[in-house]
Amino acid sequence: RPAPWLKVLLILKLLKEREANIFYIDADALITNEHYDTRADFNSLEQKGASLLLTEDEAGLNSGVMFIRNCLKAQALFELLWMYDADVHNGTWEQAALKSIVNQFPQVRSEILIEADAKKFNSFPVERNLFHGTHIRQVWTKGDFVCHFSGIRMPHLEAFITRYVNALAIAAETRVATDHQA
Repeated sequence: RPAPWLKVLLILKLLKEREANIFYIDADALITNEHYDTRADFNSLEQKGASLLLTEDEAGLNSGVMFIRNCLKAQALFELLWMYDADVHNGTWEQAALKSIVNQFPQVRSEILIEADAKKFNSFPVERNLFHGTHIRQVWTKGDFVCHFSGIRMPHLEAFITRYVNALAIAAETRVATDHQA
């Protein structure tokens, strides 16, 4: 299978090692707010008895940023996802498989929470509109937890991530300098 499928095996390994909570983020996503507290997201999973928390974008479920609660149903969900071998070379890989499974099996859908406000933890750079239609309500702004460069390929991906990293570094330096002056 293409390399993006390996995240399913990684998550299964962590679930089997009994990690209580797993926060997964794709390699094309950048944490942009180190002060975001993930405990509320994991608490929401626990309170609602769900296994997986993610967002949707214009194409549906987006598995690039996920909160996973370790329980038997989460393990079963990721095992089913790995066994799903229809169209493994689809350009959205395991995400396409997850969408298919959710559409085919209502009991799987009941294990998934979808955050209504995607910007809460999975927003996209404004430049994503050059490649994929992106709802304005999902465009990254300062303070968002994650900026996910989903669907942007090289060489643009590296250039955009570098631009955001540099902008965040400049903002942090300015904040530190301002704090020292005060």
